Amino acid sequence: MLLEFFTFNLDLVFFVYGLAFYVMGVAILIQPRKEESVFKLAEFIWLLGAFGISHGVNEWLDMFILVKRFELGIWHIIRMAVLTVSFVFLFEFGRKLVSLNINKLLSGWITVCLCAVTIVFIFTFKEDPTIWPRYFLGLPGGLMSALGFFWYQQKNKDDCEKFGIGKYFLWAAASMGLYSIFTGIVVPKGGFPPASFINNTSFLNFFNIPVQVLRAVCAAAISRAIWNILSVFNREIISDLRESLDKLKHSEDLVTMGKFAGIMGHEFRNQLAVMKSSLYFIDMKFQGVDEKTKHHLETLKKQITETDNIIEDILMFAKGRQIDFKDVNLKNIILHSVSAIRNSEKIKIIIEIDKDLPIIKGDEIKLDRCFVNIVLNAVQAMEDGGKLLISADKTGNFINIIFKDTGCGIKTQDKERIFEPFFTNKKGGTGLGLSTCRIIVDAHKGHIDVKSEVNKGTTVKITLPIIQNWKGDKF
Repeated sequence: MLLEFFTFNLDLVFFVYGLAFYVMGVAILIQPRKEESVFKLAEFIWLLGAFGISHGVNEWLDMFILVKRFELGIWHIIRMAVLTVSFVFLFEFGRKLVSLNINKLLSGWITVCLCAVTIVFIFTFKEDPTIWPRYFLGLPGGLMSALGFFWYQQKNKDDCEKFGIGKYFLWAAASMGLYSIFTGIVVPKGGFPPASFINNTSFLNFFNIPVQVLRAVCAAAISRAIWNILSVFNREIISDLRESLDKLKHSEDLVTMGKFAGIMGHEFRNQLAVMKSSLYFIDMKFQGVDEKTKHHLETLKKQITETDNIIEDILMFAKGRQIDFKDVNLKNIILHSVSAIRNSEKIKIIIEIDKDLPIIKGDEIKLDRCFVNIVLNAVQAMEDGGKLLISADKTGNFINIIFKDTGCGIKTQDKERIFEPFFTNKKGGTGLGLSTCRIIVDAHKGHIDVKSEVNKGTTVKITLPIIQNWKGDKF
């Protein structure tokens, strides 16, 4: 009864079979994906989509040939070509997926060679030509894809569990494995082993069901699994959108805060200027006073200087994006940034700057403030002494400035917050040092990166572009 049903409705089986893969292919190709997805297979999953569409078309060609009773001739050639192309896409997808999991790229020449062998066998042997793309491309391509899905799930368990798609990778692996057997081993009957005894006819006689039915079931299962896997890209995009909205709101808050800080900074600086002047005259008036009075005057000077530095940070934070571009010598700025601590006996400073470091366009005052903040952070992290290595070199159209200290490092829980304004663990700190540095570097179209290990030290890398065709304040 079941055999009769499928035999008389084989065209419907071909339709469902083709539809399952075609829908999967279209879903993959139209699915938007973020440029840097957590899931690396996003870079080449389009190959699986191309396989789905082309193989779906192949099954519909089988259906039309069956329903319309077309003479084989040209239709058979077209069908064979589409089938071969579809398996090339599947093989390439499997190759890349396996390569991604073993961290070793399997050469693309494997695909080229197998395509060449397939073509030679098609035109050399008188057997059904659709046997060869199934053996040489479909079977290994399906097995590699199945193995790749399984490895991928095992290797990325945390990300898979985070998005709740781990089971779908295993589902895809199992379905693809079965599909590779049904489509790559059970082939049209041939006059040579294994096609002579493992083929569509022998499968039908043994199981009383056409192999195309099981292929269609596998295709539907693969399509369902991939559909669920694709949902992760939507979630990533939504997550990015929410993060962007949060950043926008945060930026608006920072703009308001920056304006307020700028006004307050200017007001405090005016008052501080009066204090400096008064302290200068008091110091001149009381030359030769007793040690206790002298100590208090020095303490007052020190506190005014520290307060002035804090106000400078506040003003730099408020106006960090306003850049006065001029020719700047980074070597001179770096040397100036360490001049304040050169007398420290506890800290050894090593400076390695390329002799041919080019002049760039930038804001000397703001870059100096940025480097000073980083150097001061390094010094404060090495209270018991240590080594600070500062290097600068040119790579392509960029200059890399690296500050590497051997200090206490940054705690793991604090690493994600180090660029947040007003976040600090330092006693008396403002938390504006690194946030100001990032604003300054961003305004120079550069990049700042911080890597740190507790009790081993911190490395700050600043990359600045060598700006070409500079006009005014525009790039």
